[in-house]
Amino acid sequence: AQARGKILTGFALLGLGHFLAGRGDFTGSGPTDPRIRALWLKNNQPYSIKINNEDGSFYWMSYQRLEPLANVLSIFADVNEIVRDPYNERETSKMHITGALTLAIAENTINKTFTKGLADLFGMMTGDPIKSEKAFYNMVGSFVPNILNQTNGDEAFREVRSVTDTLLSRTGLYEDVDPKRNVLGEIITRPTPKYDPMGLSNIGNYREEDAVVGELSRLSIADGTAFSQLSATMFINGKNENLKDIPYGDGPQSIYDKVLEQTSTTLIDGLTMREQLAKVMASDGYKRAIDGTKGLGSKGTKGQIVSTIINAYRNKAKSEIPEYMELEKQSEQSKIDTIKSQLIEQAPTISKNSRERFRRFNEVFQEQ
Repeated sequence: AQARGKILTGFALLGLGHFLAGRGDFTGSGPTDPRIRALWLKNNQPYSIKINNEDGSFYWMSYQRLEPLANVLSIFADVNEIVRDPYNERETSKMHITGALTLAIAENTINKTFTKGLADLFGMMTGDPIKSEKAFYNMVGSFVPNILNQTNGDEAFREVRSVTDTLLSRTGLYEDVDPKRNVLGEIITRPTPKYDPMGLSNIGNYREEDAVVGELSRLSIADGTAFSQLSATMFINGKNENLKDIPYGDGPQSIYDKVLEQTSTTLIDGLTMREQLAKVMASDGYKRAIDGTKGLGSKGTKGQIVSTIINAYRNKAKSEIPEYMELEKQSEQSKIDTIKSQLIEQAPTISKNSRERFRRFNEVFQEQ
């Protein structure tokens, strides 16, 4: 009887946990797609419990340090995300509960502080260039005393792309590393200070949900073609250059980050991009437009409306930065030079082929 009672209690807790996670009362790891995650982080926090107020405002409190409860909650939340696929990241909309549970346990195991170093080491050995590079940077960053990282006052996530960036981002020199930005060009800030991983400072600090970012997040999940991040590459001097490596002015800000920053502040008809999107999203025309479907394009959809606005602000921002416009001129000239060079190299072959075709043409008509 006692064993049966424990089993029934376990099933009851499992059902309750799955229900609460599905309702959004606590989160798992969240989306993995960088484009979607950048928006998701504005209104959400990984592995946290949502505390709601009567007026609809809320704050998040991390449960990651509340062992052993954290392990149970995180598995509930990750299983829910894997099975329901709320971020539209899997080819099949559903996954068998056994497979989901396996993935959730694996996800939670490698995200624990005491296993992160081992997970990074294995990541370096897998051969995946992106995972290996990220794991290496994490390992290098671990040599910086954690007290410096937690108390440097940096509220933003950073674009760590080298060993130097890793070390700078964990010290008081973090401003020398570009911040991560969302599709609006706004800096992605940490939901809680680094010195307060449990989010205790958030208690009682209620906030409203960001409606614009919430709608952008919904669209990006439903329709992968709705809009995209600004391209970071440009063809210059015969090769693709990463704009994140080209400094703006005397630096340390990159020209890429400058364009994103300008996108968030430039005005069209007296409105910023955020203000324009909020105005359009509240209009009857937008509400009547249909949602896009992933893989079917965005023509005539809400995603297309949003994409048109975003591109207009990006183009205006680029035009306001002389250094960027100069790079675009160099890029266009580089493309022309490359085409000319290829034509010159192929000229002997083209000429030979043309003469051969002309000879055959003459032979045909001579026979007639």
